[in-house]
Amino acid sequence: MFLNKPDYYLWGSTRELGSHKGYGMAVIGQVFSGILSAGLFGAINPTETGSQRNGSQFVAAFSIDAFRDVGEFKASMDQFLTYLVETPPSPGNDRVYYAGLPEHEETQIREREGIPLHREVIEWFDSAARELNIEPLAQIN
Repeated sequence: MFLNKPDYYLWGSTRELGSHKGYGMAVIGQVFSGILSAGLFGAINPTETGSQRNGSQFVAAFSIDAFRDVGEFKASMDQFLTYLVETPPSPGNDRVYYAGLPEHEETQIREREGIPLHREVIEWFDSAARELNIEPLAQIN
Protein backbone atom coordinates (compact mmCIF):
# COMPACT_ATOMS: atom_id res chain seq x y z
CA MET A 1 0.00 0.00 0.00
CA PHE A 2 1.42 3.38 -0.99
CA LEU A 3 0.42 6.25 1.22
CA ASN A 4 0.64 9.83 0.07
CA LYS A 5 -0.37 11.85 3.10
CA PRO A 6 2.20 14.61 3.71
CA ASP A 7 0.51 15.49 7.01
CA TYR A 8 1.82 12.21 8.44
CA TYR A 9 5.47 12.78 7.46
CA LEU A 10 6.34 15.08 10.35
CA TRP A 11 4.66 12.86 12.93
CA GLY A 12 6.12 9.54 11.90
CA SER A 13 3.68 7.36 10.06
CA THR A 14 0.33 5.61 10.21
CA ARG A 15 -0.78 2.49 12.04
CA GLU A 16 -0.79 0.58 8.74
CA LEU A 17 2.93 1.28 8.40
CA GLY A 18 3.82 0.36 11.98
CA SER A 19 3.73 3.66 13.85
CA HIS A 20 1.99 1.86 16.72
CA LYS A 21 5.21 -0.08 17.33
CA GLY A 22 7.15 3.08 18.17
CA TYR A 23 4.24 4.21 20.29
CA GLY A 24 4.39 0.85 22.05
CA MET A 25 8.07 1.35 22.83
CA ALA A 26 7.23 4.72 24.38
CA VAL A 27 4.51 3.07 26.46
CA ILE A 28 7.00 0.48 27.73
CA GLY A 29 9.28 3.32 28.84
CA GLN A 30 6.41 4.97 30.71
CA VAL A 31 5.43 1.71 32.41
CA PHE A 32 8.97 0.86 33.52
CA SER A 33 10.18 4.31 34.53
CA GLY A 34 6.88 5.71 35.77
CA ILE A 35 4.31 3.19 36.91
CA LEU A 36 6.62 0.34 38.00
CA SER A 37 8.95 2.78 39.75
CA ALA A 38 6.04 4.48 41.57
CA GLY A 39 6.67 7.73 39.74
CA LEU A 40 4.47 9.97 37.67
CA PHE A 41 3.60 8.90 34.15
CA GLY A 42 1.97 10.20 31.01
CA ALA A 43 0.59 13.70 31.14
CA ILE A 44 0.01 13.71 34.90
CA ASN A 45 0.99 17.03 36.38
CA PRO A 46 2.92 16.71 39.68
CA THR A 47 0.78 19.45 41.24
CA GLU A 48 -2.39 17.45 40.52
CA THR A 49 -1.13 14.54 42.62
CA GLY A 50 0.38 16.62 45.40
CA SER A 51 3.82 15.37 44.41
CA GLN A 52 6.76 17.72 44.57
CA ARG A 53 8.90 15.55 42.31
CA ASN A 54 8.74 13.70 39.07
CA GLY A 55 11.98 11.79 39.17
CA SER A 56 11.77 8.04 38.82
CA GLN A 57 13.77 5.56 36.85
CA PHE A 58 13.97 1.94 35.84
CA VAL A 59 17.18 -0.05 35.95
CA ALA A 60 17.51 -3.57 34.62
CA ALA A 61 20.38 -6.03 34.59
CA PHE A 62 20.43 -8.94 32.19
CA SER A 63 22.50 -12.08 32.22
CA ILE A 64 23.48 -12.07 28.54
CA ASP A 65 24.66 -15.67 28.67
CA ALA A 66 21.11 -16.71 29.50
CA PHE A 67 20.15 -15.53 26.01
CA ARG A 68 23.20 -16.21 23.84
CA ASP A 69 26.97 -16.50 23.73
CA VAL A 70 28.51 -13.36 25.26
CA GLY A 71 31.23 -13.07 22.60
CA GLU A 72 28.66 -13.26 19.83
CA PHE A 73 26.51 -10.67 21.62
CA LYS A 74 29.46 -8.26 21.89
CA ALA A 75 30.33 -8.76 18.22
CA SER A 76 26.71 -8.06 17.25
CA MET A 77 26.67 -4.95 19.46
CA ASP A 78 29.88 -3.68 17.84
CA GLN A 79 28.31 -4.24 14.42
CA PHE A 80 25.11 -2.44 15.46
CA LEU A 81 26.94 0.55 16.97
CA THR A 82 29.04 0.85 13.81
CA TYR A 83 25.82 0.82 11.80
CA LEU A 84 24.45 3.65 13.97
CA VAL A 85 27.48 5.94 13.61
CA GLU A 86 27.68 5.27 9.87
CA THR A 87 24.04 6.27 9.38
CA PRO A 88 23.80 9.52 7.40
CA PRO A 89 22.87 12.33 9.81
CA SER A 90 19.71 14.35 9.50
CA PRO A 91 20.01 17.79 7.89
CA GLY A 92 21.79 20.27 10.14
CA ASN A 93 23.67 17.61 12.11
CA ASP A 94 27.26 16.56 11.58
CA ARG A 95 26.91 12.91 12.65
CA VAL A 96 24.81 10.34 14.49
CA TYR A 97 25.52 9.66 18.17
CA TYR A 98 24.36 6.93 20.51
CA ALA A 99 24.20 7.15 24.29
CA GLY A 100 27.68 7.19 25.81
CA LEU A 101 29.58 7.76 22.54
CA PRO A 102 30.61 11.41 23.15
CA GLU A 103 31.79 10.54 26.67
CA HIS A 104 33.73 7.52 25.40
CA GLU A 105 35.44 9.61 22.73
CA GLU A 106 36.33 12.30 25.29
CA THR A 107 37.76 9.64 27.62
CA GLN A 108 40.00 8.37 24.81
CA ILE A 109 41.25 11.91 24.12
CA ARG A 110 41.96 12.58 27.80
CA GLU A 111 43.74 9.26 28.27
CA ARG A 112 45.95 10.14 25.32
CA GLU A 113 46.41 13.89 25.89
CA GLY A 114 45.72 14.35 29.60
CA ILE A 115 42.97 16.19 31.45
CA PRO A 116 42.84 19.93 30.74
CA LEU A 117 42.92 22.05 33.87
CA HIS A 118 42.26 25.76 34.19
CA ARG A 119 45.36 27.84 34.93
CA GLU A 120 44.03 28.80 38.39
CA VAL A 121 43.49 25.14 39.29
CA ILE A 122 47.08 24.34 38.34
CA GLU A 123 48.30 27.30 40.42
CA TRP A 124 46.26 26.04 43.40
CA PHE A 125 47.77 22.54 43.09
CA ASP A 126 51.27 24.04 42.79
CA SER A 127 50.68 26.18 45.89
CA ALA A 128 49.39 23.17 47.86
CA ALA A 129 52.39 21.11 46.74
CA ARG A 130 54.78 23.83 47.97
CA GLU A 131 52.98 24.02 51.33
CA LEU A 132 53.18 20.24 51.70
CA ASN A 133 56.75 20.15 50.42
CA ILE A 134 55.90 17.64 47.68
CA GLU A 135 56.48 17.57 43.93
CA PRO A 136 53.99 19.64 41.91
CA LEU A 137 51.80 18.07 39.25
CA ALA A 138 53.61 17.13 36.07
CA GLN A 139 52.37 19.21 33.18
CA ILE A 140 52.03 17.89 29.65
CA ASN A 141 52.38 20.56 27.01
